[in-house]
Amino acid sequence: MNAALSPSPLFDHLRDIYLMEKQLAEFLPGFSKIAADGELRELISRHADRTVEHKARLLAVFANHRVRIGGDAGEALRGLISGASMELANMKDPATRDLLLAGHCKRIGDKGINTYIAAACMAKTMGYQAEWDLLVSFYSEQEKTIIRLDGIGARLLNGQIRRGRYFSML
Repeated sequence: MNAALSPSPLFDHLRDIYLMEKQLAEFLPGFSKIAADGELRELISRHADRTVEHKARLLAVFANHRVRIGGDAGEALRGLISGASMELANMKDPATRDLLLAGHCKRIGDKGINTYIAAACMAKTMGYQAEWDLLVSFYSEQEKTIIRLDGIGARLLNGQIRRGRYFSML
């Protein structure tokens, strides 16, 4: 580790990731339950399980470095999740709801990707190889999930277009 740099900025980023994963672990199971599409439901459910694993791995990092977590989840993610929850709760058409659900999950996932990148860069710069490896694995999982969400969203949209439904808003 580079002694000239304080570990505090890295652990601030890791704290943000931990709190993000904690919040996702609370909301993703509910998102999974409202998905009508089996592939979408399975992907969200598996991602919810991974968030629980991520939380545990991050807790181990904090314990290993004897750093307290503290803090509260960021407002940006809270806003994305609550906005998605309200919109999805009002959507009566399951096909349209699934399209919106895939899109909202992708937006939330993009925020995670950006958070992982910032923290990974910090870990690499500061010489925290184990934390770098962990964050790169989180990034890789998230990237694969986003690619699958894109594919599912495209499939669902094409299905609605073929049926001449487009978007049935209520």
